[in-house]
Amino acid sequence: MFKAADYKSQPFYLSTKSHSCFTVPMDIPANSLQNFFSRIRPATHSCGTFENLIKPLADELQLPFRIIDLQDTVALQEALSAVKLVLHAAGPYVYTAKQMIEACLKTGTHYIDINGDISVFEMLKKQDAAATKKNIMLMPGVGFDVVPTDCIALRLKNRMPDATHLKLAFATIGGGLSHGTATTMAGKLGEGGSVRENGKIVKKPLGQKGTWIEFGSKKIFTMTIPWGDISTAYTTTGIPNIEVYTGISVKVYRMLKLQWAFNWMLRTGFIRNIIKQKIKERPAGPSDEQRKKQQPGLGRS
Repeated sequence: MFKAADYKSQPFYLSTKSHSCFTVPMDIPANSLQNFFSRIRPATHSCGTFENLIKPLADELQLPFRIIDLQDTVALQEALSAVKLVLHAAGPYVYTAKQMIEACLKTGTHYIDINGDISVFEMLKKQDAAATKKNIMLMPGVGFDVVPTDCIALRLKNRMPDATHLKLAFATIGGGLSHGTATTMAGKLGEGGSVRENGKIVKKPLGQKGTWIEFGSKKIFTMTIPWGDISTAYTTTGIPNIEVYTGISVKVYRMLKLQWAFNWMLRTGFIRNIIKQKIKERPAGPSDEQRKKQQPGLGRS
């Protein structure tokens, strides 16, 4: 393991949704990075375009940068050889994680990401032996998606070591989704949900179960979703039966009971591309005002 402080002034590679990556330091101001991604949103996905967008930010912060196509393995490995840690921020990770992980294994570079996709977590678990052999860390999901819920899951397991069932719930009031999270969800429309039963990941209808849960002083309706904890909470706690819930309106929940009739349509490329285009037209993520009003909450059962 290593200390984050060791890398504060060390540039690292932050990959973007265009399958390219650039270097920024870990102490980059959050508002500058947010402004950068807001400028990226309407751009076409080409290296030339990204250089035009990144250079003003680099000049503003007086920092170097590089742009590398994730498909260019030689250039990617050369870039990673110069750094100790990569923060992979290219969603959806189902399309981008494999290339970066393979490059990190070649160069001995530590890897972290902000993934929340169950399939990607499961894929990374299979790289454990290779990472151990190279003496590097592969740590997916270092963002909100699983960190707070995983911590609460471990706390509960430590207090109830014989637990066999775990229900995690989270809800956000007044916030919004980033482009990466929204695009990942759009790519899985019509695929249904997942839970863990007897240690195995099992497909279930999205929102198969719904329940009211108290989040502090507020009671919110929630439903089951295929969240990353279905993978990670099992690794952390060993609890064989896991469900994850999130806040949703009762109206939407009732509509989902008819999903058997329209899931086939949501799985078509035509519908998914329309939704992805709508996502691109939205702001890059929650505004500063939304963030101030946002009230995340965790529930447990």
